[in-house]
Amino acid sequence: MSTSAADRLVRRLFYGALVSGVVVFLGLTVDAALLVGNFRLGQAALDQAALAAAGAVDTVTSGDQVYYELRTLASADQVSAYSLAESALAAAGGLPVTLLDVISDGQRVFVRGRVESPTLFVRVLGISAIPFDLVGSAALGPPR
Repeated sequence: MSTSAADRLVRRLFYGALVSGVVVFLGLTVDAALLVGNFRLGQAALDQAALAAAGAVDTVTSGDQVYYELRTLASADQVSAYSLAESALAAAGGLPVTLLDVISDGQRVFVRGRVESPTLFVRVLGISAIPFDLVGSAALGPPR
């Protein structure tokens, strides 16, 4: 049985669209996997930086109450929480995380950073990286 030229054209177009769709889907899947992996690496690095920054605390006594205050400024013999967070991020290696903030609410220390996840497939559309902000936190405790 012979097929007409129109039928062959429709089949070729259908299979071409199907293959193109599969390639696009696989490309987006790879970029999504990179994004999730970089999210996890960035979050782990910021959590480590928060644990390091939590070591820069001063004990403040007011009456019977003892408070822990995050050291935001370095002194001659003590480093700041920001410096400890920076050095922890540098030691983490791998994924570059830009340190944005180190703050405390009196109970916890929060380290905010930015990660830029490179893309592979979406780069064709002009998007070379996807930036996202993350926050790591750790409890404040007695000075170590």
